[in-house]
Amino acid sequence: MKFFPIISHPIYSHIETENKKKFISKNGYLKINLERLGYLNEDNLYCPKPINKERILNVHSNSYVQKVFENKLTDKELKKIGLKPFKFFRKRSIISAGGTYLSSKLALKKGLAFNLAGGSHHAFKNYGAGFCIFNDIAISAKNLLLSKKIKKALILDLDVHQGDGNAKIFCDNEDVFTTSLHCNENYPFIKMRSDIDIGLKKGIGDKDYLYKLDVTLEKLQSLDFDIIFYIAGVDVHYKDRLGLLKITDEGIFNREKRIIDFVKKRNIPLVVTLGGGYNHDLDFLAHLHSFIFKSI
Repeated sequence: MKFFPIISHPIYSHIETENKKKFISKNGYLKINLERLGYLNEDNLYCPKPINKERILNVHSNSYVQKVFENKLTDKELKKIGLKPFKFFRKRSIISAGGTYLSSKLALKKGLAFNLAGGSHHAFKNYGAGFCIFNDIAISAKNLLLSKKIKKALILDLDVHQGDGNAKIFCDNEDVFTTSLHCNENYPFIKMRSDIDIGLKKGIGDKDYLYKLDVTLEKLQSLDFDIIFYIAGVDVHYKDRLGLLKITDEGIFNREKRIIDFVKKRNIPLVVTLGGGYNHDLDFLAHLHSFIFKSI
């Protein structure tokens, strides 16, 4: 069994409520799941540091960053993000962005790395939205470009919700190619324009979904990239509370196999972030998220 870098931090593994109670998050269940399956041990576990503020400022505006760090967002801005308690999730977001950046550097060295968080694709330059404060993938891609570690990146977003933040942030940047396969009738209700957008009808199942994915991957075959950021949201599942699609366990597993096969054939470094997944059974969500690891 190959052991690829897996990035996790203690703050990933729990959620803190407004009355200071803590419970295990889906990320925590996934970490336990991966340890039990033998995919994760002390040799391939990496703990990230919080992302440097200057790196955040390469993507997000100074005014927005300052308001986040100084806890000065308005009630309207906080409501748009939708995360409570905000101070806890602010800290988690900064560390998660550090995790995706560390994953990207490790992927360039080892070919593949997983961040057991991340995929905050609804965060824009000037504001956060949809449970996203800072856009971890945008921060990582932009800083890799600025440091000349890469020349071109692909963001492949298979979360059920369109990657509107990435689409907007990189709309005028030819060095980052954005691709989103999402439910067209789902949040966000005002879509941005990605380089490739595949808007799916509510309620489609495995066959149509995988066909659309195959068409998308075929379009990407002729393009060259130095790194791929994959948002592996499992909120496409038919049991997801926010999904609206009808993809089965087998459908998600076959999706992940296609992504891994695509990457292996192209020999392009891959960063995997978790993205969405909303089910009251968090252990079940961890089971779905484990499919990408089982696909290697």
